[in-house]
Amino acid sequence: MRKLLLPLLALLPLTAAAHGSRTEYARVIDVEPVYQKYSYRQQANCYVGHGDAGATIAGAVIGAAIGHEISGHKGVQ
Repeated sequence: MRKLLLPLLALLPLTAAAHGSRTEYARVIDVEPVYQKYSYRQQANCYVGHGDAGATIAGAVIGAAIGHEISGHKGVQ
């Protein structure tokens, strides 16, 4: 088996060259980025609220009063 293995390993680089497989190296001297723009359609779900402005203001005032009580009347320092 060893006698057969050595000749087969010697032929391995030749089989790669026969198939056109090779590796080349070169020094890079310039690079220029290539940007590709693309667009796609996406469905957007927009919900416009037509709520009561009075309820929003009342909620803000009540929230401020509760926050003031919880903070111990310290305010911003």
